[in-house]
Order: sequence, then C-alpha cells, then structure tokens
Amino acid sequence: MIKVMPKEKINASFIDEYGGTLDAWWLRLSRDLVVVPANIPVVLEAKVWYFTGEVGRPIESETFLIYNESSPFHLSQGALYSCSLSRYGLDGGLEFLKSKVFVEVSDQLDKAQNVGFVVFDERQLLTNTYKEIVQAKTLLENAKNPEDYLEIWTRLREAYGKLSFISTTLYNKRTIGMTSAIYLSAVMAIFSTTLAFFLFEKEKKKVVSNIAIFILYLILLYLFHPGAHVIIDENANLFMESAAISFACVSLIVFGIPRVWKERSIEGKVSWRSALTIIFSMGKRQIKRRKIRGFFTILSITILVLAFTSLTSFGTVFDIIPEEVGANAPSDGIIVKRMMNRTSLFSPLGTGTPEAVSKLLGTLSKLVGIEKAAPRLMNMPSSSPIVRLVNPKEGRDWLIYGLLGIDPVNESAYTNLKETVEGGYLSESRYDEILISKSVADNLRVRIGDKVTLEVLGTHILTNFIVKGFIDDEKYMSLLDLDGSPFGPVRILKDGTVRTCNSTEVAVTTINGAEMLQELINKQYPERPPQILVLSEIAFQPRDERKIDSMVRSLIFIFNYDVFVSKQRRIIYYHIGSYLEMKGAIELLIPLVMVGLNVGTVMLNSIYERRKEIRTLSMIGLNPTHIGLIFVAEAVILGMVGGSIGYVVGLGFYRIMNLLGQNLMVREKLEWWWSAIGFAIAMAASVLSSLRPAAMAVSTYTPSKIRKIKRPIEEVKAREEEIFRIYQARELSMPIKVQANEILFFTSFCLDRLGSLKSGFLEKIENIKETPEIENVRGELSRTINFDYVFTVSGQRRRTKNTLILTKSPKEDYYRVRLVSEPAVPGMPESVIDKTVDFVHKIILDWAREKDKIIGGG
Repeated sequence: MIKVMPKEKINASFIDEYGGTLDAWWLRLSRDLVVVPANIPVVLEAKVWYFTGEVGRPIESETFLIYNESSPFHLSQGALYSCSLSRYGLDGGLEFLKSKVFVEVSDQLDKAQNVGFVVFDERQLLTNTYKEIVQAKTLLENAKNPEDYLEIWTRLREAYGKLSFISTTLYNKRTIGMTSAIYLSAVMAIFSTTLAFFLFEKEKKKVVSNIAIFILYLILLYLFHPGAHVIIDENANLFMESAAISFACVSLIVFGIPRVWKERSIEGKVSWRSALTIIFSMGKRQIKRRKIRGFFTILSITILVLAFTSLTSFGTVFDIIPEEVGANAPSDGIIVKRMMNRTSLFSPLGTGTPEAVSKLLGTLSKLVGIEKAAPRLMNMPSSSPIVRLVNPKEGRDWLIYGLLGIDPVNESAYTNLKETVEGGYLSESRYDEILISKSVADNLRVRIGDKVTLEVLGTHILTNFIVKGFIDDEKYMSLLDLDGSPFGPVRILKDGTVRTCNSTEVAVTTINGAEMLQELINKQYPERPPQILVLSEIAFQPRDERKIDSMVRSLIFIFNYDVFVSKQRRIIYYHIGSYLEMKGAIELLIPLVMVGLNVGTVMLNSIYERRKEIRTLSMIGLNPTHIGLIFVAEAVILGMVGGSIGYVVGLGFYRIMNLLGQNLMVREKLEWWWSAIGFAIAMAASVLSSLRPAAMAVSTYTPSKIRKIKRPIEEVKAREEEIFRIYQARELSMPIKVQANEILFFTSFCLDRLGSLKSGFLEKIENIKETPEIENVRGELSRTINFDYVFTVSGQRRRTKNTLILTKSPKEDYYRVRLVSEPAVPGMPESVIDKTVDFVHKIILDWAREKDKIIGGG
C-alpha cells in the first residue's frame, strides 16, 4: 500500500491510498500507479507486508518513505514520474539492519561478554557481518539494474540471517548457562563436603567447614560461571532455593544417614562399611602426613582438570547440522519449507499470487541454482473446512479441509501422486481441472469430465472445476513426500492435534488453478485479502550437486528455510542446531600421562616407605584386599580433592582469559555435567595409576601360598558358623508403625500366624504367650507376645526365645514394634538370630499387604 502525504494543506478531499486498496480496486487502477495532487509537494509512504517465518509473528509490516531523491515530489498536472521501489525498499532494509538489528545484537553480545560468556567467535562473525552491510550500502549507491538490486538483497538477507544466528546462539548459551547453574549448586555441595572431610577429623569441624566452603564455592561460582551470574541477578530466590535444597540433601546423606542407619554388628566380624571408613581415614592421614608430596600431587590433578575444563574444546556448538531422519524417500531431490517447531504446521514461503511465486523461483534459480522446481500452494492448516464442493446437478456437496495446487509435470519427478490417479491427470496449462478421491466422487455422484462448483467458505467466491480424475484412497494414504512425511495438506483436529488430510478431505488442482483462486479472493477483498492459498513448499533439483553444501547454507541463512535433501532413499534434514565438538583430546593426553606417572610414583614411594606398616597390618589380620585398598583409597582421595578444586579453578581461568581479551580458541563448557566428567577424569587418572602399586603392595608383603588359597563357599559358611556366635539377647526395631485403632487386629494376626506353626516339623512355634496391655509411669502403653522359634539346620535343632514388644508413647497415635531375640543356649551361631529376624519380618510384611482386607472384613 502507498499513501500520499502532502507537505502543504489541501482544502479538498482526494484519494490518498493506492496499491492494494479498495479505492484503487474500484477505480481499476494498476497496483503500481499512484495519483498525486498537481503542483503540491508530496512524499509517498510505502507499507509492505511480508511473511516472517516465525511462529509467534507469521506476518509483519514495514513502512518507509519515498522521496524524489532527497526532496518531495512536485509534479505539474499530467506529468509522469517513475521510480524504483527496490532502491527505497533496500535502503529501508539497510537502515533497519544497521540501526536496529545490528545495534540490538551488538548490545546482546556486550551483555553476554560482561557476565562472562566466551563470545569471541560471535564477535568475529558480527564484525564480518557489519562489513557485508557496509559493502551492500556501497553497492546500493551505484546500483542501476535489477541484477544489482538482487545482489544487494542477497547480501542484506544473508547479513540478517547471520545476525539472527548470533542472537539465537547467545540466547541458547544464556539458557544453557542458567539451567546448568541450578544443578551446579548441587555439584558445589558435593565438592565442599569432599574438602571438609579431607581437611578435618572432628565431626563438628567438618560441619562448620562444610558450610563455609560451600558459601565460598557459591561466591566463586557467581564470579566464574556466567549462567550463575545471570540466574542470581534475575532470579536469586530460585538459585538460593536450589542451593539450600542441594546442600541439605548432601549433608543429610553424609552426616545424617550414617547416624540413623547402622549396620547390624556381629561380634568378631568387621563390616565392609566400617572397614572402608577406616581405610579411607588411613589414606587421608597418610596424605596429610606427607604434606609437600600430597600438595604437589593434588596440584598436578588440579592442573589436569583445569586443562580439561578450559583448554580443550569439548563443548556445544551452534551451526547448520545435518540430521538423518529417514531412509524411505520416494525419489532424489531437495524440498524446502518453514516448519513450526518441527511439526506438520508451517509458515508460508510467500503469497499465492503468480507474480510472487514466479519472482521467488527466479530468485532461487539465480542465487542458489535450482531446476525442475515444483512449487506447491496449500491452505494454512485449520480445524474448519476450507472449501465446499457442490454437484449442481444433484445438489449434493462435500466439505474439503485440504486444498493443494501442484505443477503436474515437475511434481511427478518427486512424488508418486500420478500413480494414485484413475482416469486423466492434470494438464500443466489448465486452471480449471481438479482431482478428488473416488469416495468423494461417489458421494457427489460425479464422473470424470463432470463439472463441480468450488465454494471458498467464508467468502462469496464460487467457481467451476472439471473433474479430471479420481484419487485412489488406499494408494494416496501411502504416499510419502521428499522429507519422509505423509504427502498432502494437514488439518487441525478438535483436540488440537495435527494430522495429514486423508483422501476424502483433500482436493488437488494445478498451480495455475490455485493461483487463479487466490486472485479471485484478492480482487474481492483488495485491502486485506485473506490468504487462503499460500506457497507452502518447493521441491527441486540442484543444478550442480557438487555445490549442495553451499546451496544449503544459502537456503538457511538467506531464506530461513528448513531443508530436506533426499538421495539414494536417505533423507538428511539441515537446520540450525547444536552438536558436541570434541577437540584437544590428544593434547589432553600429555597432562593425563604426567598425572598418572606422578600418582604412580607417589604410590610406589609410599609402599617402600611403609613396608613395616604393611607387615604389621598383615599380622594383625588385614587381608590382602584391605591392604591394597589402602593405597587405592589414598588415590581416590587425591582425585576427589584435585578434581573438585580443578573444576572451579578451570572456570576461573576461563573468566580471567575472557577479561584479558585472550581467545583460547575453545568452546566454553557451560553444561553442569562437564563438572562430573572432569571429576571422573581426575578420579580415573589417580585410581588407575594406583592399581599397579597397590597390587605390588599385596604381592610383595603377602605370603604367596595364602594368595593361592581359595576356600569353597561351604567351608566359608562353616567357619563363620564356628567363629561368629551369639551369647546375649539382641533388640531390633521392626520397619512398621501400627495405628492405635489397628492394634487388636495386628496382635490377632501375629498370634494366628504364630499359632499356625505349632505343629510344624522343620520349623515350629512353642510357648506362645500374650501379655495384656499395661501403662508404665511415663504413660506409655505396652503389650508383648512371647514365643519360642524352633527350626532345624543341617540336622541340628535350634531354638530362640523371642519377645515382640508393642509400645505407644502418649505423644503418638501409633505403636512402635520391637523384637528381642536371644539364643536358648548361649554360644549359638549368629545366623540363628538372623533367621528369627527374617521370620518375624516376613509376618510383618504379610500384615502390610493384607491389612486393608483384614480390617475391612472385620
């Protein structure tokens, strides 16, 4: 639309809007003709609409002024003046890029760099893009023919694509950084606990130092990690909540659970948990005894993790990526479209007018190099029908949800639509032919060659089409497009889902017929015509297959298309995405080997220094595994401490280099899981290098005959029976709480289960006795069930005397259950008590499963 804006007051009414306006249509004026008042200085204001390709804003408009060079137009009556809108449009686009988009992206880049993001690559791309904009401005000043304008438009469109790419990359970095910062608070909690346990022995000092180190780590995280900086500045409450929850959970696991959950102790037998605690304590003390050696070993591991974190390019890269999405392409070719969130929904490539389609295909042919183009015009997906087909003879009608316009000749090179048609196929030059399914034809009672009336719903458009052929319903449903998806228009269902229209919901015409239909709509609604049929996708062949990579890059950056390339049935989807770049792995081997040698040497020296200690440990009962684990535990501690410090120092190194303006030529590791990988590398390097020295310690100071002996499992169990014996009663809490109103049911259930075994053979219950409920001086209610559990093991009768105690505190509304079990004869094997506990535990589990049925039945 072009509006006339007089620079002087005019005391008369006149038409001031031309182009695609209602007044211009009624006067039958050409869309490129403007009538201005004579002898009055005027300026023209042009307003254009365009498809953005974005989901939220599919259509946008831009306005720019048109001058006679730098002055208003001042024409005498009858005078004619022609000017090119291309120059003014490109000049407006140039100013838009330079003054708005470039400034906004540059501001985003500065903010990202200020908070710590590494943006050297994006800064370089921005500089190069600005040079392209400047070159485009120079070319515009000297442009004279349409080819010059096309080249300028190409440069500006590519510059816009690169600026959008930079903006998207910065947004993705920001999102990844903020998300990872939430999880990194949990990582910092683990790191602080590791250091607290390494530095101190007493429990109180560990707790206090854990809090202090965690706070210090959070401060360093804020200073070093850009995502933490952003999330704290924008949503500090969320970050602090995450940090508090993470710290509380880690502290509960490390400090709380060991106090509550304790292993069952067996007289004369050391549990593995206790043994590991002692082994790691010995390893930690050995490191602290040799302070200088321990310091330099931890320093080397820290440098290893620092090198991995800040000097290797293992990170997320945003660029054009190829993704194989199928191996069922119907033919070779390329198809471009603008998808919405990778669904069947799309944003138009352009309007459905012949002029717009022709210009776009011409531009693609010149810039990209395409041939055998098969454009498709399609209606935008809707939950409502688009057109109605009417048989005027029979008065029967049918609703159509998907209308498709194709190039009959070129379309056959890409899909098998022609093979699904019975009768005649569409003619390329005709605009009044249509294909419908056999089911629709039967319903309308039409035959090939009959005329049907097509009514565009929501308008007053009625036009006649000739039924050229029938689409086979089954064959149509099996049609595939070049991108591997079902062929044809899509519709939106009532529940919001999207699916491809079936054969009874679609009608196919030529692209000429579709353009004619949209032209009729444009003429009826000249000001704001509804876009019923739009250019949805284009299939074509590359003119030079050797240039497919550059072609794809141009299609994405210049035209903002989603590109599908099918070749030899394989379908590759090209789009802007992210992938994991891995560079510097070979260089990382140098510090990795150095750390391995360093830790291995330290362990060997430690073995030779502690020969007497190893002999002593072997003499007092530590087996070879325990002795070897002492050295492995020492290496584990070195790896944990060095890894936790190295990751934080690596983040700091990133930040310092960024502040100094030094490009490390590596990808920034923003994701939280890089901390776990760095920690794992430190652990692996230290532990693997300690395995050989640990094996040497075991083999050197353990008698060879003992190492070769391997007792059978039966003998191991027999020895345990002889060694581990019980002489006194043992009390254990049962994993159940019985509500006060359920206590009678529970005691009856237990008595029934015990009574059912009175006459057992392999195991039986004797001397069952229930004690009535009593109340003690503290107001606690207590009742007991006494019984003897008798069973046979290896031909020997075993007996335990047991008391099941149910106690209710005045402050609680439930009973706690405890079991007191003692051997009938002191000195019985420990396994006797274990079997009794398992027996009672099974009764309690049965109660938990059957409680609702028992109480409900009662």
